Amino acid sequence: MPDIFINYRTADARFGAAATYELLAARFGRHRVFLDNQSIPAGMPYAAELTYALEVMRVLLVFIGPTWLGDDDVTPGRSMLHRPGDWVRQEIRRALQRQVPIIPVMLDGTSIPDERLLPPDVRPLVRHQAMEVRHDMLGTDVGRLGDRLAALIPVQPGATTPPQQLPTQLAAFVGRTAEMADLTGRLSEEDGDTPGVVVLCGTPGVGKTTLATTWAHRVRHLFPDGQLHVNMRGFDRRGALSAAEALHGFLTGLGTAPEVIPDNLDDRAALYRSIVAGRRILVLVDNVHSADQVRPLLPGTPLCFVLVTSRTQLPSLAVREGARHVPLDVLTDSEAHLLLSKRIGSDRIFAEPAVADEIVARCAGLPLALSIVAALTDQRPGPLARVVHELGQERTRLDELSFGDDDLDLRSVFSWSYQRLSPSARSLFHLIGIHPGPDISHESCLALACTDDARHAIAELVRSSLLVEHVAGRYSLHDLLRIYAAERAEFDTEAGERQSIRHAIADHYLRHVTAAAHWLDPNTAKIRRDPGEAPGFANYPDALAWAVGEHAVVLAVTEFCAQHGLDSHVWRIASRSNAVLRRTGRRRERVAVHRAALAAAAHAGDQLAWATAACELASALARLGEHVEARSLLDAALPVLQSADDQFGMLQAHLSYTRVLDAQQQHAAALQHARAAFELADAQDEPVSRADALIHLGHQQAMLGRHEEALAVCTEALQHYEDLGHEEGQSNCLLTIGIIHQELREYRAAIEHYERSYTLDRRLGDRYWEAMSLDRLGDVHSLLGHADAAVRSWSAALAIFDSLHHPEADRVRGALGAIHRQGDVSGSTEADPGPGKADRRVRRDR
Repeated sequence: MPDIFINYRTADARFGAAATYELLAARFGRHRVFLDNQSIPAGMPYAAELTYALEVMRVLLVFIGPTWLGDDDVTPGRSMLHRPGDWVRQEIRRALQRQVPIIPVMLDGTSIPDERLLPPDVRPLVRHQAMEVRHDMLGTDVGRLGDRLAALIPVQPGATTPPQQLPTQLAAFVGRTAEMADLTGRLSEEDGDTPGVVVLCGTPGVGKTTLATTWAHRVRHLFPDGQLHVNMRGFDRRGALSAAEALHGFLTGLGTAPEVIPDNLDDRAALYRSIVAGRRILVLVDNVHSADQVRPLLPGTPLCFVLVTSRTQLPSLAVREGARHVPLDVLTDSEAHLLLSKRIGSDRIFAEPAVADEIVARCAGLPLALSIVAALTDQRPGPLARVVHELGQERTRLDELSFGDDDLDLRSVFSWSYQRLSPSARSLFHLIGIHPGPDISHESCLALACTDDARHAIAELVRSSLLVEHVAGRYSLHDLLRIYAAERAEFDTEAGERQSIRHAIADHYLRHVTAAAHWLDPNTAKIRRDPGEAPGFANYPDALAWAVGEHAVVLAVTEFCAQHGLDSHVWRIASRSNAVLRRTGRRRERVAVHRAALAAAAHAGDQLAWATAACELASALARLGEHVEARSLLDAALPVLQSADDQFGMLQAHLSYTRVLDAQQQHAAALQHARAAFELADAQDEPVSRADALIHLGHQQAMLGRHEEALAVCTEALQHYEDLGHEEGQSNCLLTIGIIHQELREYRAAIEHYERSYTLDRRLGDRYWEAMSLDRLGDVHSLLGHADAAVRSWSAALAIFDSLHHPEADRVRGALGAIHRQGDVSGSTEADPGPGKADRRVRRDR
């Protein structure tokens, strides 16, 4: 959505406007700067595109050069501005009407025109503070203009900025001159309507990722709309990343709200192509194992460029998508020597040239092996000949990962490095080899190492190139190193010690998930705490940030626990992860984790745990529309809970029934279960459960048209949530109460409750529900005839929906268009509102 609109007259300031556009687009992103001949795609209706940009712009730049007024060749003696249909005049007039900031941009010393020469409707232009842009000082002047614009239109909370997902590039990159030139040359190949796709292919460890990342950093200035990156883990024992998961990361990186990301792969791919259409984005897809894995990630616009790395050539990409291949070979002898020289110092190479030649030969020019050797020699001062001797001794492991040269075996290199580690670093290496998930945080390393010198151990592993800090505070291993680390743990520790490590990992994440759940979902926190001191989070944002940041690891830990017989950890982690899975829109992942919990409980023979997992799985299935299975699970779970007289479990089962039946619109049956839940909660000392039961009860009454009863019940629930400090529950109640008041035509009360709900959601950072509250406010103000207030509310809601790429934006945009078509909004008066329009479903899944 463009924020900056450039107004200019072609005959007067075409080139000044174009040069300024390029500089501003590089700073703010092309999607935020509008220049008609750059921003309107070929074939699109000019007037409609221009009109839309005028309605959403946040600042207008009016470029004024020496011939800006222009002579009207139809009416001599009159300027072009006096033509009613003159676009320059129309654009300025609309900006004045909308009262958006206007900056006259005076080119090369041009003076502000005499207002007497202007048509009356644009004369206020001359009273706006101007700025100067000179051709010989273009960079400086546009920089000052950009600073002013940045102050006028800062990025709003929730607004997207161009993604910059490229990994950190390595400092010791050498050679690859021909390949780098080849890749750069592909950028200039015009190929019609399809994006450029290049597959960088070669043997494992040959440096595909290093080359791709280095090149991408060097050309990223050519892609001002952002750079996307994903590791598809195509050759990884943890399993390949699916195209759907990769698209989820791309879409969230592009600013899409998780809750609106489609579950279906084709729909995700279509949304992704729509978002990147018309934008210049570099896409780096790393470590791909098949064409099917990467095909859904290809944009549909020729402005984008896709670089894929793979151990295979992916021939079907060449056949179907016209992908070009850039094969990557081992380093030449001169390049390998240069790499060693940069890593260990040229003086050591010059001191023993023959030995250096031998190292290069034994590493077969493989960058990974050369890097490991360099790290080893750097960690152990002394003659290089000793390194050659050690590398020639061990050839008994990782046979399948030999690169075909008898003088090079990666297992030998890894083992030599491992033997040089201190005891604490070696223990940490074991732990990381056992640890599941794509990476591990610095905090987790420190907590799980359980030694005073853990920080030194981490630093030692990083220095030894056995651990990479791929983003600040998070570490990962190269695929081969991870396999080797797991193997070393298997060979060098006893079975009991390995199982202790597994327990420590499971306990660590269970404690953190439980602590996060205390903030994210107070109801979950009421479940029995686990032994051991739980870490504390200072506030809700800290807990949410941890849960989102560790999401992939926690899911992997759940699977890890199931694989190693830690059944109770599976269902407890699953239960405490429920809130973050729900709020981030990961509906299918939520179902998967609760299925794992159900299986683990069945394996352990724990009937109560099984029944609890069944209730949580049923609620998750209801969100996917799998009502039959959900009902079947609840029908089996409730008798188990009843026979055990588990009052809390029965309460949760009835709430799950209510959610499932509500999703099926069986409100009378749902109401019966809501009543049963309330009766159980009323008999227990569980205030959160009582409030939950009340809001379910009130919601079902409202759905059945029993608004007076519903209002009383929801008001009581709200009081409970307020007493508990439960802000999400309060927001839920306030929105529901607002809708009830709207249905009762009590519009003042509806406005009050919607505004309070909006304030809470804004504090919680829940952008979607913040927009929904604003949307509801717009509805009520419109019903009351308060057009100005309706426009303000709907405009704010539209800004959020647009930033989230949410489909509700079209409906709100339509409402705004309708109210503008009715006439002068500032002259509106209160009218007979008629019946409310609160028929959209709003129940939150708690």
